[in-house]
Amino acid sequence: MPPLTPLTRLLGALALALGTAVLAGGLRPATAGGEGGWDIQRFLADITIEPDGALLITETIDADFHALQRHGIVREIPVEYDYDSTHNRVYAFETVAVTDGAGLPLPYEQARNGANVQLRIGDPDRTVTGQQSYRITYRVRDALNAFPDHDELYWNVTGPDSPVPIGDAAVVVRSAAGGLLDAVCYHGERGSDARCNAGVTEGGTQMIAGAGRALFPGEQMTIAVSMRKGVVPEPQPRLVDKPETAWETFRSFFKVEPLYAVIAAAIGAAGFGVFLANWWRNGRDRAYRSIYYLSGDSEEGNLPLMEGRKLVVEFAPPEDLRPAQMGVLLDERADTKDVTATIIDLAVRGFLAIEEKEKTWLLGSSDWRLVKLKEPRALKPYERTIFNGIFANGATEVDLSDLKDKYIDSLNAAQRQLYDDAVRNKWFARDPAATRQRWGLIGAGVIAAGAALSAG
Repeated sequence: MPPLTPLTRLLGALALALGTAVLAGGLRPATAGGEGGWDIQRFLADITIEPDGALLITETIDADFHALQRHGIVREIPVEYDYDSTHNRVYAFETVAVTDGAGLPLPYEQARNGANVQLRIGDPDRTVTGQQSYRITYRVRDALNAFPDHDELYWNVTGPDSPVPIGDAAVVVRSAAGGLLDAVCYHGERGSDARCNAGVTEGGTQMIAGAGRALFPGEQMTIAVSMRKGVVPEPQPRLVDKPETAWETFRSFFKVEPLYAVIAAAIGAAGFGVFLANWWRNGRDRAYRSIYYLSGDSEEGNLPLMEGRKLVVEFAPPEDLRPAQMGVLLDERADTKDVTATIIDLAVRGFLAIEEKEKTWLLGSSDWRLVKLKEPRALKPYERTIFNGIFANGATEVDLSDLKDKYIDSLNAAQRQLYDDAVRNKWFARDPAATRQRWGLIGAGVIAAGAALSAG
């Protein structure tokens, strides 16, 4: 018998350790029961590197459900990994068979779950308990890595998403063509550099690795096996574009080429210039050029830029303006509160009376009665519309609560007449409401045109 080389002794010791661990795994329970009260006693992966570079993988998973009633297990197999800033790497996945320990087919459902292929194994109409064995055979392509002086199999054996402890984990990698050079095994949480036992047999046809301890939920076992160039065709990663985030989708919708940026800046500057010119010509407030009540000079002009205002106190509304007219001047809008102020002003001027009604019961709400005192003569158009809307159909008294749903047409008409009144008195060059609407439509059109040009 030829003498044993150091490598042979190492592999023999490794095989003995793995065999002892696997045997012990079948005779004792794995650590404490995992999530849901069950655990995996043994996880053994057998990986064959086929001549075309595909991986034929058979996983034997021995689970112990103890007294728990379950339909089966869920196996998560990672098939997509981050590659660079714009791409993910994807493995082609094909399920070959799913059976029990005796080789009898088991029902299963396959679906994508994020970066994993998810296999839900078991009969949804039948539960099992105690110790169960599952064998999953599948083929993976595009998983090998190419380097200048060697090729590599880097494989997450158990996957990172096991919800339960794994008592013993081991993997065998086979290559009929030989060429396996070296192997490294890692175990622990994601990113762990803790080493586990691994070695390659003489002739490079087989690699064996084992975790050497129980894996807790979320821990994993990973191997890196190097092989001689030429054993398989030159590996090429299969890449797919990363899904765009909402911000990336929004940003890619618009062009950022220098020419488009210059055009956009020029259009923006021109638009701002048009805005300034329009404001300078039409937007500045007008005022008497002198103190009118002292000089009697009624000449008006635009206020000079940056000039301080001369404040003159008046103890009555200027030019006998009505409350609603003052409201339109202040905010350039004919609001419901302006109509309300007109009703009170009509009462002050003696056209109607406002009387509070007594509550019909203790927790009832207050109400008001409007009483017509005289005909609406010498009223402005909007005042007459408000007055006639209150005392419609010849009524001389009306409760305020009765006007809730009946007064809307009169209210709208009075608001339109208030705008007409403001233009007639030359407080505005044009109807403020129509001007706002027109410029709003122009702005929306410019935005739509800009978005269309950017997308094009």
